[in-house]
Amino acid sequence: MGLVLRSATRATTAAIGRALGAAMEPLPRGGLVVVLLGDLGAGKTVLAGGIAAGLGVPPTSPVVSPTFTFARGYRGRVPMFHLDAYLVKSAADLEASGYEELGGEGRVTVVEWGDRIAEALPADRLEVTLRPDPTPSDRALPAAPGAPTPAPRAAGEPRPAGETAPEPPSGRVLAFVAGGPFARAVLERAHAALVAAA
Repeated sequence: MGLVLRSATRATTAAIGRALGAAMEPLPRGGLVVVLLGDLGAGKTVLAGGIAAGLGVPPTSPVVSPTFTFARGYRGRVPMFHLDAYLVKSAADLEASGYEELGGEGRVTVVEWGDRIAEALPADRLEVTLRPDPTPSDRALPAAPGAPTPAPRAAGEPRPAGETAPEPPSGRVLAFVAGGPFARAVLERAHAALVAAA
């Protein structure tokens, strides 16, 4: 089963994650693996934070990228491990990380850059690919008619005092793929909750 959702803001991406996390209960004994895919800055950690909130992790335990620690654990109604496989180069690296001990037993394991350890992941998993949303609403708005157009700045030239850097578009397309029956049930429940909240 697949599903595609659009998110115009980081807050919406986090809300999608919360709905997904809440839909994971009841969790099977073997737990659930959620794989997050996308380029740097795609919103993987934002989505992971939303999942944690949906699992009951309190806001006093903010979810941060575990890139240099490989894994972080969070306690909620359902325990969650958040892994980052970006720096995993081999099966030996993965084994040394203790990955085998982190999953299962009624836990949710969220893996950023999971495509790097695909051979170690269970078939019944949920994969989410995040990518920029190319829709016009996420692009910079054109200047009003007759408004002066600022001269282009040379590379490395500092911004004038008081001028802030434009924010990058935060719109995302989230493509979900359920790899098995439990992941499919979670995705169906999350989708139903998002539709009801809309």
